[in-house]
Amino acid sequence: MGWRCEIRFNADLDDAFGITHTKQQIRPKEYLIEALEPIIEDTAKALNSRVRQKHLNLKTEA
Repeated sequence: MGWRCEIRFNADLDDAFGITHTKQQIRPKEYLIEALEPIIEDTAKALNSRVRQKHLNLKTEA
C-alpha cells in the first residue's frame, strides 16, 4: 500500500516539479527531490506511525 499526497504550489514552480501537460502527474527535478525528500519522509513516517497505532488500538479494543 502506498501513500499519496497533494502539494499545492505557485505556478512559478511548474518547471521544478516537471508538470505534465494534463497537470495530473509530476516529474520533479533532482534538486527538488533532494530539497523535499527529508521533509516529506519525516512527515510520511509520522503519519504511518499514527495509522499503525490507531490500527493496533482498534485491534486491541475488539
